[in-house]
Amino acid sequence: MNKHTIILVIPLILITCMLFLSACGQTDDESPQGEETVLEFLAVADVHLKSYDSIERDRFQAAITLGYTLTDHLDAVVVNGDFTDGGHDPQYAAFKEITDATMQEDTALIVNHGNHENGRNESDPHEYFREFFGYSVDHVFEVNGYTFISVGVHPGDQYTENQAKWMDSKLSKLTEDDPLRPVFVLIHYPNYQTVFNSDKNGRTTFDPVLEKYPQSIVISGHSHPPIQDPRIIHQDKFTSFNNTAMTYFYYEKADFRGPEDTISGGHFAIFKVNEQHQVTIERYVMDDTDLLGKTVKLDLDYVIDVSQGTKGFTYHKGWHDDFTNPAFDSDAGISLARREHAWTISFDQAKGSQMVYYYIIEIINEDTLMTQEIIKVHASFHLADPPNIITRSLLNDLEFNTTYLVSITAVNVSNRQSEPLVKTITTS
Repeated sequence: MNKHTIILVIPLILITCMLFLSACGQTDDESPQGEETVLEFLAVADVHLKSYDSIERDRFQAAITLGYTLTDHLDAVVVNGDFTDGGHDPQYAAFKEITDATMQEDTALIVNHGNHENGRNESDPHEYFREFFGYSVDHVFEVNGYTFISVGVHPGDQYTENQAKWMDSKLSKLTEDDPLRPVFVLIHYPNYQTVFNSDKNGRTTFDPVLEKYPQSIVISGHSHPPIQDPRIIHQDKFTSFNNTAMTYFYYEKADFRGPEDTISGGHFAIFKVNEQHQVTIERYVMDDTDLLGKTVKLDLDYVIDVSQGTKGFTYHKGWHDDFTNPAFDSDAGISLARREHAWTISFDQAKGSQMVYYYIIEIINEDTLMTQEIIKVHASFHLADPPNIITRSLLNDLEFNTTYLVSITAVNVSNRQSEPLVKTITTS
């Protein structure tokens, strides 16, 4: 598992004296390259505020609060789509209540219109968005000399060719004026075949435009991957970053069978731009048991430099694969137990230089040689403090006083597998 730093929030009078960023060895106002930081913004996506009190409200407010303690000056809060769960009045009202109570006057609020905002049935969703925020779903923002181009989702979960032409006109002028300065493009749906899960839900509308402008840093949402997943960043003709989610996460390949497999939490990013226009992305994981006191910063920051065009890109597809396999410790254990009305399996997590993504578990009855169960379970890496031992309930019943052969294979994020952890267990 990734090493990380715990962020502690203390009373406001001491905020100027603290910032727990020892993992990166940097100060509040300097980037890792030693240059002065000239732009800092919090980026969240898929908040999914409900029409009633819920953990999503607490996470969103805590993320903004943390944004001020994790930066020298929080210049903007970027909310990249699906800030509501259905675009309804109480959800918009909750958004305003949180931002009014938490944001300072000199922090810009940049909101992108996602597909869930189109679920509104009280009135036209795009018109209501414009009335509420004072700008349209397609809008250009300027913060500290840097441009944010926000493009909203249309009903039917689509973008339009007119939006693509509008984006092209803006990018053409911006990059002509300053070809070395990054431009932040906010689209809720990711571009097709870029970041995690974009093969299934990506859009191609803006590809012909963005491919002309390597200065573009596209920030998307919608896909809900855990922020620990290295596939959230991708570079080819331009840079793509998926801003993950402040609510449930999508976790491919694992079997979901009940509450214990539900993966939810608050993940967000802090973007810091230095005077040489280099962009550093810091990733944070919230702990629902103590949103302000136990937020974790992941060690690895992503650094983007568009000054060399595509020649300076490093996060190509599969960039994270170091061709190593996960492995279980020699003393790793497995146990089966009966709990209430179901059997459970517990085992020690595997380790490796790459993140373990999920486990394949096979249980065979040694007497009959029949396979009792084959399941895939996630590795819980989405948590602020991932457990050392995984425990999951089984779908099928086991028999007492019976010997089973249990085999567990760890699979990392590059789809490389461990040698199986195998143990013979007699139930009692």
